[in-house]
Amino acid sequence: PNMMKQFEYSFNFAAWKPIESVNPETGEFVLEDMPFAEGQNIIAIRSTNAADVKNHQHMKIILNTIPLLSTDYQPIPNSYTKNKQPLFSMTFAKAAYSASVLEEINLVSAALINESKGEERDITKEIVLDPSGGDYDKRLKVSWQSLLPLEDGRYVFRVVVNSNVGTAQAFLPVTIDTTPPTITITGSN
Repeated sequence: PNMMKQFEYSFNFAAWKPIESVNPETGEFVLEDMPFAEGQNIIAIRSTNAADVKNHQHMKIILNTIPLLSTDYQPIPNSYTKNKQPLFSMTFAKAAYSASVLEEINLVSAALINESKGEERDITKEIVLDPSGGDYDKRLKVSWQSLLPLEDGRYVFRVVVNSNVGTAQAFLPVTIDTTPPTITITGSN
């Protein structure tokens, strides 16, 4: 490091700055207080040694702090239905910063919980997946419909997914109630 004629860095194409505080034994250095922004950040390093050998290196650091969110719940959460075979669905979405497969959203597990009976059924292999989005956003629609009619009761459709921004789960509670309401009218004499 002491023999370097030039040892500089540029952060996100800003002006070149000298790299300070280089360990003279190992050549290690730390670049501090870099204001990383959401998305792609570029650190470029250029150097010239005592023999006039030049070197350039670029590092791309992608910062993605936008969480993986679920939306578009069907049926509406906490709703009541008389349909014994409702189609459960939800869409997970996130920001993406490249076309890499690492940006994709992947299903981890899915379950149907019958809260009325305290039972949980793994339905992961029965899930229908519909991925969409482009280079800058990724979406995964997750759907399931029972092949057999469900009994009356409160159900929760639970889905767990993951991506390069972490793991997320969503819950969709729905009550199936096929009992017609009873209305009593009493008259006064």
